[in-house]
Amino acid sequence: MKRQFGILIFLLVLSGIAWNHWNSIAEPVPTLSENLSRLETKHIPSDEFFMQRAFPDASFSMQAYTDAIKSAKSHSQAQPRNNFEHFDRAWQVEGPGNLGARINTVAYHPVNTDIILAGFSSGGLFRTDNGGKDWIPVFDDQLFLAIGDIAFDPTDPNTVYAGTGDTNISGFPFLGDGLYKSEDAGITWKKIGLESTRIISKIIVHPSNSNIVFVATMGLPFEPTKDRGVYRSLDGGKNWQQILFLGEETGAIDVIFDAQNPDVLYAAGWDRMRNSKVSKTHGDGAKIHRSTDGGTTWQQLGHILPSEPQGRIGLAASQDAIFAIYVDSLHNHHNLFRSYDKGATWAVIPVNESVRESLQGFGWYFGKIRVNPENRNDITILGVHSNRTLDGGATWQVLTRFSNISIHADHHDVVYHPSGKMLLATDGGLYESINKGTDWKDAENIPATQTYRVAFNPHVPDFYYGGFQDNGSAAGNANQINTWEKYNGGDGFTTVFHPTESQIFYSESQRGKIEVTRDGGASWTVALTGINLSDRRGWDMPYILSPHNPSVLYTGTHRMYKSTNGTVPEWKVISEDLTDGPIYDRPQSISAISQSSISKTLYVGTMDANVWKSEDEGITWENIQHQLPERAVTDMVASPDAENTVFVTYSGYKDNDFSPHIFRSDDKGGSWYSIAGNLPALAINALVVAEGYGNQVLFVGTDGGVFGTMNGGEQWERLGTNMPIVAVFDLVWNTGVNTLVAGTFARSILSYSLDEIIEPPSNTLSSLSGPTATEQPLLLFPNPVQDQLHLSFSNKGTNESLQVAIYHSNGQQVDAFKARPGQDAFIQRNVGHLESGIYIIKISGERSYLTGQFVKIEGR
Repeated sequence: MKRQFGILIFLLVLSGIAWNHWNSIAEPVPTLSENLSRLETKHIPSDEFFMQRAFPDASFSMQAYTDAIKSAKSHSQAQPRNNFEHFDRAWQVEGPGNLGARINTVAYHPVNTDIILAGFSSGGLFRTDNGGKDWIPVFDDQLFLAIGDIAFDPTDPNTVYAGTGDTNISGFPFLGDGLYKSEDAGITWKKIGLESTRIISKIIVHPSNSNIVFVATMGLPFEPTKDRGVYRSLDGGKNWQQILFLGEETGAIDVIFDAQNPDVLYAAGWDRMRNSKVSKTHGDGAKIHRSTDGGTTWQQLGHILPSEPQGRIGLAASQDAIFAIYVDSLHNHHNLFRSYDKGATWAVIPVNESVRESLQGFGWYFGKIRVNPENRNDITILGVHSNRTLDGGATWQVLTRFSNISIHADHHDVVYHPSGKMLLATDGGLYESINKGTDWKDAENIPATQTYRVAFNPHVPDFYYGGFQDNGSAAGNANQINTWEKYNGGDGFTTVFHPTESQIFYSESQRGKIEVTRDGGASWTVALTGINLSDRRGWDMPYILSPHNPSVLYTGTHRMYKSTNGTVPEWKVISEDLTDGPIYDRPQSISAISQSSISKTLYVGTMDANVWKSEDEGITWENIQHQLPERAVTDMVASPDAENTVFVTYSGYKDNDFSPHIFRSDDKGGSWYSIAGNLPALAINALVVAEGYGNQVLFVGTDGGVFGTMNGGEQWERLGTNMPIVAVFDLVWNTGVNTLVAGTFARSILSYSLDEIIEPPSNTLSSLSGPTATEQPLLLFPNPVQDQLHLSFSNKGTNESLQVAIYHSNGQQVDAFKARPGQDAFIQRNVGHLESGIYIIKISGERSYLTGQFVKIEGR
């Protein structure tokens, strides 16, 4: 098959010519309608993943999930067996590091501000001791990596507490397993209890007695439970007492000390329940309670505070003032209150429209207030963007209005420090100001981005592509881990490359917005013509190019569509509803599509457990779900080696059901058998079947990492020594460089070398004759160059002319010529006329590919 290996694609990615053709996620301030759209963006993806794992039940099984995660952990600690040699090497972090991920909480060391701890919603806890230049993960040995709050002991700076569980409580189980304590300033951690509370929302340590610690907890959101409220320890966390219980569906979202008297405390209740049947975000339990005896007894506060059902409440204290922000039952800003008499009476602090719009329809995700401990008039309200007043509420302005860099939207924590430094935690990472919030800088490059989908470019195979939660789609690799470039917005999903035309590829954002570029990304065309947009479409709507003809595409809403129109699809319906319909109060849709590269048989799986096949490319359909579990289908893969073999994987957890769900059929779905072997009972999200190995070599991405088998599923082992227990939502085999590529929902994109484990199929780049990027290097010298550039590479043994092209890093081609066949090429080229900058050289032919880079400088 003809292959045109092009480099222009990734030049365009690097230069950012046409990227971000959607709106940037950074400021300026979103409008009301944009905020309402963002509400859907935040809620729905987590809800859909939760529904998959709970289906067909209403509630997610926390016990089954915990047991499965523990089993995965034991796999990672076990030594690989002899027939799994090389499964114990390290994963390579490819990136991105610069896009960031949601940081829920951040804390300065009380004495040394170069030491910072940052807690991610699903990526664990990271620590720096040099002010953010370098970060290391310090929580990866734990089972649950969602961090809700961090608190240093003010009298013993080496003691710090971390509470697990995601305080923003969307559907996917980013839950925790209790409270952790470190006695070496956050380097090592030990669990000290409160496991059953599942979500720890706030930790406070007595300002003069290290033994006294208070913790606010939200409890398990899936069902009513008594393990909620405020807990107290009088012995540094060895023992705990529940001192405030507000109800089986009401947790404590915040707790603070009075700034003048630590025996006086304030706690806020929040009615929050979330399962596949119920999403409760407000209620009568949204009240503020006060204790004047160190937490032993409590009373509900009133005066002008709301008595009707409310949503989330945030608290703060500074000097002689107490502050409370209320979110109403519609997730809007209700009011900001202040009290000067320890909560006996309250006054409303006026806010402007910018404050109200920053929470509009989105308050359940924020509902937080921060006040400078040394200046009660310096108040910050967090939201899609944060607003700050320096005069006690008379005037408000956007917190980051003077920033000379783009600040990611969606703010979750602000920290004031007496030195004048400030920290801002966002959905896109961490920012720091050293001058009281006037200027801001990016304070981290941590590869913790939440990845939905991964891909590689067959024309530039060492380049990786990913679709990310709230961070669009971007490309790069480990060589530029902190400079990945975006090429689409929204929530990013599947990217698909044309197999022979290097300028053509497809990108997707949420709810199946497929777009295509025919010029390497310089321009995009929406590719939805013919799809009924009222169809039930999954947040991650699957689509594929046919392996038999790249002009044929398939996609699925609740029914299948096909296009034979070529590059820009025109879709036509080719099936009835393949789901059980809009039952279970859920938007059931197609979740997986595969086509056999041998027989053209199509296989389709749905969110509500249906499995179908079509042996005539979509004309007729047969349900082949018999014998398979009633669970959400996550992936289907037609065997690349056997015409009648197909695999299906499932999500879902259920008490006393300890079987991971991966099945194989050798008769096109006529009968099925499990190949789970010794896999832990985890949700399986993605499957790779290695071509050329007779269906014996398989890899799966699970909720607890990546597992592989060399014997068809009889035995499985966990891959890698350095991947923590995180969900892997996508997995691909990059045959161009022979790596397994994992899309983690906590640690960006990772790759794993399969060299010495398996070899790629013979029709891939690494086995082509002639010069290749790995076998015959391209030498460029001098580099940097002023005038004459020398190119050296081997061209022996070929009978083809090679095309040589030079591109500026902005994507513009500046030179092109041919290298004659059958010789050792030593070429001298004048580049003195080129402007200073970075240039890429591409050498390509029918079966050859080389690339290199040089820097052009001005002559002296």
